[in-house]
Amino acid sequence: MLLRLVSLFLFLFSFSAAYAAEKETETPLTKLEVASKKILDGLSENQTKQFAAIRHSHGVIRAVEDVRKNITKASESCSKHNPEFAVAMQKRVGEWQASIDPILKNAKERLDTMIKLQDFASPMETKSYLKKIDEAVAFKSKSMKSVPITEKKECKKLLGTMDDTDKDLKELLVQTLALDKPLEAK
Repeated sequence: MLLRLVSLFLFLFSFSAAYAAEKETETPLTKLEVASKKILDGLSENQTKQFAAIRHSHGVIRAVEDVRKNITKASESCSKHNPEFAVAMQKRVGEWQASIDPILKNAKERLDTMIKLQDFASPMETKSYLKKIDEAVAFKSKSMKSVPITEKKECKKLLGTMDDTDKDLKELLVQTLALDKPLEAK
């Protein structure tokens, strides 16, 4: 009887250890992979296209938001280390954001409409999937070291590149997400 209890305990312990080891390797990346397989399983060709369009739109919006966040961080660092740039930097970042934000808002509204119109999953499931993408990106980003801009030369360059990037990002959003065309639901 004691031998059976010990055997059962050892079996359960080894199962628990294996489960714990498996849980340790579970990351936002592996969760996203599982969720992707689950959501794609059994989709028609049209549903797969809907899924791809939603995922693509979300990725472009997220990339622009990341650029926005990085430019804000860089301008704050420049202002801190080069106070003579603070006013100009704050003004230019404000103008840059004011230029990008309406188009970004339009892109998000369009994505929300796409999520409501698609027929492969509930809107809540689709938004949950997109959140998994965000979590995977955040997890992957943790391994990258951010280096703040502190040199005057780099700060001047940042001010200059904001002129190009707001125009380029607006064009990227409009063209890539077809914001200048009506949304087609099939």
